Amino acid sequence: MALIDARSPDLGTHNLLRRVRANASLSKLPVLILGEPEFSKEAAEWLNLGADDYISRSISPQLLLAQVHAKLRRGKTIEPS
Repeated sequence: MALIDARSPDLGTHNLLRRVRANASLSKLPVLILGEPEFSKEAAEWLNLGADDYISRSISPQLLLAQVHAKLRRGKTIEPS
């Protein structure tokens, strides 16, 4: 799982997410974006580029951890017996 801070200056806007989604070995990696709650246009752009969720920076650490665990649970595949 990748947790990307939307304010990271080194990302080149949405460049990192585009590279992750274009890489065959990383394309299924769950990606969560941490950003400002009032930027709904920015959130929509991230989601349209392939992010799995956009989470408000004001989230509590406990809720962020729960979100991460929930995304990881949904990403697990069940092997046939």
